Amino acid sequence: MLLASYLELVSAAASRLATADPSKGAKPVQIEFDAPAGCSGADAFFSSLRSRTDEVRQSDENEPHTTIQVRLTRTRGRVLGELRVVDDRGGADTRKMQGASCDDVVEALSLTAALAVDPNRSEERSVGK
Repeated sequence: MLLASYLELVSAAASRLATADPSKGAKPVQIEFDAPAGCSGADAFFSSLRSRTDEVRQSDENEPHTTIQVRLTRTRGRVLGELRVVDDRGGADTRKMQGASCDDVVEALSLTAALAVDPNRSEERSVGK
């Protein structure tokens, strides 16, 4: 009888874990993305960010959130990228980088954003996992 109760308890706990929403504890973010035609968009940036950390999710409309602003421009055959991370209290940090292509710059900026919003992220996490 005790073993049956224990098994029911373990089964119920496993069921709750299996149906739990892993993004509930994640930091809400809003992506603002501005880029020339032919460059990656906000969805690609967010996907790249999520591939680097599970600690972010897209914010609901009226909740406090961190705003991640990305701006790409083409200049003299290079792509210049600017990342501005504004937390829910108004504190901001800006980083700039350049690369040969929009995709290269978006990947670099998504890594920078992941480090900004999740400074304790695992160093072993790699893109695409």
